[in-house]
Amino acid sequence: EERREIQTHQNPLQFSAALQMAVLFQVVMFVVDAVRAAWGDVGVIVSGALLGVADVDALLLSMAKTASTSGFATTSALAVAAGILSNTLLKLGLALVISRPPFRRVVGIGLGAMAAAALASILLVR
Repeated sequence: EERREIQTHQNPLQFSAALQMAVLFQVVMFVVDAVRAAWGDVGVIVSGALLGVADVDALLLSMAKTASTSGFATTSALAVAAGILSNTLLKLGLALVISRPPFRRVVGIGLGAMAAAALASILLVR
């Protein structure tokens, strides 16, 4: 007698993950508005760098929404670039500290080039 094992597949579109992303997006939107009101464009760019360490996706979505509704496209672009730079530098630091030499060299070159490109975009836009 042959027994078949029943395979259950989890839904790749998890409701809880989507809900968490939606909540995080709303929190980031409120934070960006509050920071802009309190510290202006510089505050938004600095908060972009801080948010980039944690979650670039929420930062990108919130800055796209901010740019489309309020007309602060340059500030939003700088905040996204600062977030990408900080996220890349975090990953570069982790790779240099925890990885083995062959991987460290390859990742160091790649992430170093990405960080340089993000920094160049920030300097060119300013």
